[in-house]
Amino acid sequence: MIKGSKILPFKYPPITCYEDQANTLSILLNDERTLPWIYSHYIHSEVFEKNGQQTKAHFYRMPCDWIRIDAVPFVIVEKMGIELHDFLMQSIDLGYYVRYPIDAFHIHSYQSNYHYPHHIMVYGYDQSNKKYHIADNFKLGKYSYEECTFKEMKKAFMSGVKKKVVIKNPVFNLLSLKKDFNYQFDVDFVSASLKAYVSSENISVLHLRQYEQHKKNWQYGLAQYGFLQNQIDALMKNEGYFGIRSFHFLFDHKSIMLDRIVYMSDKGYLKNKEAYYKDYSMIKKDCLTIRNLIIKYTIDSNIDTLERVKSLLYQVEENERKTLQSLIKDLQ
Repeated sequence: MIKGSKILPFKYPPITCYEDQANTLSILLNDERTLPWIYSHYIHSEVFEKNGQQTKAHFYRMPCDWIRIDAVPFVIVEKMGIELHDFLMQSIDLGYYVRYPIDAFHIHSYQSNYHYPHHIMVYGYDQSNKKYHIADNFKLGKYSYEECTFKEMKKAFMSGVKKKVVIKNPVFNLLSLKKDFNYQFDVDFVSASLKAYVSSENISVLHLRQYEQHKKNWQYGLAQYGFLQNQIDALMKNEGYFGIRSFHFLFDHKSIMLDRIVYMSDKGYLKNKEAYYKDYSMIKKDCLTIRNLIIKYTIDSNIDTLERVKSLLYQVEENERKTLQSLIKDLQ
């Protein structure tokens, strides 16, 4: 029987809108060697919109070169007679973060009154108190680090696999940081990505993802503001509420842009840091206001609130365009 406790390094990230990206950064940020990769990425954005079908705004999806993922199907663990808690604790003892699907209803931190499948990250355990350290977008969708009991975890997993929630072919993803990988900050790639963001171009070729060259009905970079304006117009017409995530994404994007400005300045890639940091701080502040106004609208349904959001979106788009055009010239 395993005794004791272990918590793997986990650092709260600047990007929290989507749990998979937040989890990745929570791992990466514990090792300064990953900073060149982090600040070479998380720049471009994309949304899909066609005939009323759409996604939420998010960072351009790309695999993380620093993270190794080993997939272990639950059926193998089950056939080997390994109990869930032993598997989780032994994986953590070996340095693996464990991400897998559960029924969120049974984990108190979700505060859910219905059953639904969701992936959870486990990064530590306390055997004496029978608790796990977990990470996800829990109550109200806010990304946080919480604890749950062994009993909750067992019930959540088995309910997802066997009972209330159908999780087909569940897999444990074991995540670890590569020890022998190296990545140099790529200022040319950053400059090209910023140009593509400003001009709303598809950057698949930059990521060597040729199969995406012909993605249709996707919008990129600054074009996201038109997408968000359309969402506000739909709200005004009572044509549906699309949630807060696209608006929270704006805030996440500006947060890591500010961190990137500091990083590039410290490494000698960018001059006049103070001016850019000041400009982007104001942009970030406006994005926070936009997100909070959307939350406010869900409470008071005041059309004037949406009018203010529309005005701020136009303002942010123009300010970001001007700031980035100047920054790109300095990088060259």
